Amino acid sequence: MPYWVFGFHQCRWGYRDFVEVSQVIANYSAAGIPLETMWTDIDYMKSRWTFTTDPDYFPLNRMREIVKYLHDHNQQYILMMDPAVAYQPNKGYDAFDRGVAEDIFLKNPNGSLYLGVVWPGLTVYPDWFHPKALSYWTDEILRFFDESNGINVDGIWIDMNEVANFCDFPCPDPRQVAIDRNMPPPRPRDPPAKDTHIFPQQRNIYPTVGALNPPSAIGSRFPSTPIVDILDPLNVKGNVFSSQPTVDVLNPPYSIANAYSTLSSKTAAVNIIHQNGLVEYDTHNLYGTMMSSATRDAMLERRPGERVLIITRSTFAGAGRKVGKWLGDNRSTWEHYRNSIAGTLGFASVYQMPMVGADVCGFFDNTTETLCARWATLGAFHPFYRNHNAEDSKSQEYYLWESVTEAAKNAISIRYRLLDYLYTHFHRASIDGTPVINPLWFMYPKDANTYGIDLQFLFGDSILVSP
Repeated sequence: MPYWVFGFHQCRWGYRDFVEVSQVIANYSAAGIPLETMWTDIDYMKSRWTFTTDPDYFPLNRMREIVKYLHDHNQQYILMMDPAVAYQPNKGYDAFDRGVAEDIFLKNPNGSLYLGVVWPGLTVYPDWFHPKALSYWTDEILRFFDESNGINVDGIWIDMNEVANFCDFPCPDPRQVAIDRNMPPPRPRDPPAKDTHIFPQQRNIYPTVGALNPPSAIGSRFPSTPIVDILDPLNVKGNVFSSQPTVDVLNPPYSIANAYSTLSSKTAAVNIIHQNGLVEYDTHNLYGTMMSSATRDAMLERRPGERVLIITRSTFAGAGRKVGKWLGDNRSTWEHYRNSIAGTLGFASVYQMPMVGADVCGFFDNTTETLCARWATLGAFHPFYRNHNAEDSKSQEYYLWESVTEAAKNAISIRYRLLDYLYTHFHRASIDGTPVINPLWFMYPKDANTYGIDLQFLFGDSILVSP
C-alpha cells in the first residue's frame, strides 16, 4: 500500500458538482482537519456512463483543476468505477464501442450480449475470462485517467462488482425495467456556471501523509515469497470446471436461501457461458476480485513503480493481496457502529484483507453529532479510515460540528503519530499474514475471559482500543 493510504479519506454519494467537491476540500483545510484523500462517487459521470465526465456538472477541465490543487497540497484524489458499461450502440460512446469491437462483454447462451440494468440504465458487463478483457480494461483506464489530458487519480474505488443488476430474473425486458426505475436518475438541480471560482488562495495549515515518507528500512526485515496469482484471468483455463453444465443451473438441485429467491436475480444470470467455456454458475464469486485485480494491474501500468490503492466491494479468497475493501452500505446507528468492529476484525484478521474499514458515521440515515464524534474516533483505529454517506442523508463532514471536529483532530493526531507502527504491521501482514488488528483472544488464546470480548481489539499487537 502507498503510505498516504493510511491518512483520512472523505467521500459522499451526492456531491452534486465540481463546486461542491472543491468546497468540501477547502472546508477541511479551513477547519484544520487533515484530509489526505478526496473521493467522488458516480455523480461525476455523464448519465452514469463509466469512463465519462458530465460536461455540465463535472467538466473535465474543472476536474483537472481540482486534482492539480490536491496534488499541489500533497493530497490525493480517487474516483468511483463500476463494471457495468452503458449499452449505447451508435451513440459515440467509446468504452462501449471498443468493447463490442473486441467482443469482450458477457453473452447469453445464444451468443447475444447479456443485458442488465444498473445506474446508466441498460448495460453490458466485461467478461474477465476473455483473453482481451485485461487489455481492453487497461486501455480504457490509461485513456480516461491520462495524466496529460484526463483525470490524474491516485487510486480507484470499485462498486457494484458482484456483479450487480437491478433486474429480477428472468427479466425478459431489461429496457423497460430501466425505464420503470428511471435509470439513469435525473440531476436534482441545475449545474453551476462552468467558470465558477473554486478554492481560496491559501495553503494547507497542516501536514499530510502524502508529504511524508514511509520507513526506509522496512523492506529488508522479512524474506519475500513468490506467490502465484490464481485469480489472474489469463491463468484460469477452461478445463478447471466443466464447460457444459450437467444440471439445470438456473434451478439447481441444491438451492441456497438466496435473499432474492433465485441465484440469477439482481446479478448476472448463472447460465452465462464465459468466453473460455466456464459457466457463470461456477465462477460467479470470482467476478469482483477479477475486476479488482485487472484494475490494479492497469493502474500499475499507468504509474510504473508506484503503489496504488484499489478499494472494492466484492471480494474472494486471496483478494487482500492486491486490493482493499470497505464493508459496504451500513447505517448511522449505534448498532452498526458496534458491528463495524466485528466486520473489520473479521476481514483483517481472518480473511486476510488488511486494508479494510466501515463507512465512518454511517452511510444510510442521518447521523447524530455524538455518534459521528465517537465513530470518527473509532474509525481512526481501523486500517481504512473514510467518512462516507448517502445522497439522501444529511451531510456529515467532520467540520460541521465543533465536537466532531475536536474528536477527529485528536484521533487523527494519534493515528498519524502511529503511522510507522501501522505501516510496519502492514508489511509483516504482506509477508506472513500476521493480522494488522487483532481480537483479544487472538493474542491471548488461553485466557477464556477474552473469548466474549467483541467491543475491544488490538491495533497492531500492542495498543488496546476500547471504543
